[in-house]
Amino acid sequence: MESQYIIKNAEVSHILKLIQGDITKQSTDAIVNAANTNLILGTGVAGAISRKGGKTIQEECNRIGSCEIGGAVITSGGNLKSKHVIHAAGPIYNQHTQEIAEMHLANAVKNSLKVLQDNKLSSISFPAISTGNFGFPKQKAAEIMISSIIEFLKSTLNHLLVEICLFSLDDYKIFNNVAHLFLKK
Repeated sequence: MESQYIIKNAEVSHILKLIQGDITKQSTDAIVNAANTNLILGTGVAGAISRKGGKTIQEECNRIGSCEIGGAVITSGGNLKSKHVIHAAGPIYNQHTQEIAEMHLANAVKNSLKVLQDNKLSSISFPAISTGNFGFPKQKAAEIMISSIIEFLKSTLNHLLVEICLFSLDDYKIFNNVAHLFLKK
């Protein structure tokens, strides 16, 4: 399944796509890994990226060392279709107050988009950051991620394609309903 939304600012139009599928199969310039602060590719999205992208990605993460919560760093994409992986360190939901967890998630999204632009890339695929093992409620994560993406796109003059690639149909429906409400498709 796929939905597409156009987000305009005064100068350019951007595309926001919601896709149900496997993020490791996306061919955007970069895919986002829902990372931990130690940049160890373990389970969930990170594990899938590690299995399909090969050991090069973990080796590059090891050289970087760490990433603060809400931050983002970039490596190559190894054997993936995408040439780059942006590792966004989302919050573990129950280790923070709700307000702080929400701020960290918004920062992880915005910093990923900033890393994308800093590296002169123009397309990116996000997973539902922090909603797996990190326990972030999916509805709230969808609201934060989509509003953060919209805010960023409305402030940049570089044309961007932003995808949110959701593995399950249920997650796709949650995120698409939020996007529909926010963007009144």
